[in-house]
Amino acid sequence: LNYILFRSKNAAELAKGWDIKSCTEEDCFFGYYDRSPVNEKGYLLYHKILPEGNVGICVDNKMLAVTGAWNLQQGALATWLEDNFIIYNCFDSLAKDSVQLNKGLCCRKVNAVTGEECHIPFPVYSAVAGCNIGLSLNFDRITHLRPEYGYTARKVLPEKFPNPDEDGVFSVNLKTGETRLLFSFADLSQDLNNVDNTKQKINHIQLSPDGKRCIFLYRWFDNMGVKHSRLYFARLTDGYLALLADEGMVSHCNFIDETHVGGWMRLGGRDGYYCIDTQTGYYRPEAPGVLTEDGHPTFCDRYLVTDTYPDRSGMMKIFIYDRHDRKL
Repeated sequence: LNYILFRSKNAAELAKGWDIKSCTEEDCFFGYYDRSPVNEKGYLLYHKILPEGNVGICVDNKMLAVTGAWNLQQGALATWLEDNFIIYNCFDSLAKDSVQLNKGLCCRKVNAVTGEECHIPFPVYSAVAGCNIGLSLNFDRITHLRPEYGYTARKVLPEKFPNPDEDGVFSVNLKTGETRLLFSFADLSQDLNNVDNTKQKINHIQLSPDGKRCIFLYRWFDNMGVKHSRLYFARLTDGYLALLADEGMVSHCNFIDETHVGGWMRLGGRDGYYCIDTQTGYYRPEAPGVLTEDGHPTFCDRYLVTDTYPDRSGMMKIFIYDRHDRKL
């Protein structure tokens, strides 16, 4: 009804001077805002929805693989790595019941040119080019608490979730497949009282461009069902962990550079975009009074590119904000 009453008279419009690289197939999408579908050579990576409910992992109209571990928000977390390699998540076997941590889930590296493939026995959430370490989490917790970001083809058993000191943020060696628990739920919730183990999760892990740092959200639901979010920053070189935002609401974030993080969150009692210095904890508003809605930010040199959620007509807006001149 909202769409009928408030639909725009205009179709989507592209500003002058811009071009779009797109695939020519139907039922295709890429994934999340925190990674690029195009590599340095200009190859386009995307997912194609298949009739049987899986998706194809495609590069420039060539299907390289098929996976059932996907969702519409993030796809199979397909990501460009070094050279022509991509990485994506998939099911490791026909067993979909989850008893052990991420049992039945894995990821694969595929050369988009030669088809060469290697198997990694653990799914990966975040990876960057030139780095042999990826980061991961318990995908069953995501499926249980936020199904649109999970892999709902699996049967999830919350009562079988690992203990808080055995689950959290993991590193994954992309060459050997070795995994290691970096930060546990026990670490992250030690100042909280009686957090239900089935109602806490890690989400939105993101490696810095050099792969030496990361940010992630720790989220939990209290006894009244209210969601709380904390934004953490970590150095992978020495295990340093810092709490950057802890006022209940943190939404979408991204690295600005190696030492600064930006995103939509609540700081000083106000919701908005902020830039945080990860070394000092100092923060300042980003585009105050200009960008007034939550979106999915990407920082590129002096520019902040973000969007809005759909309005009542189903339309979204994309903004490019000049952080130096402080104008759209």
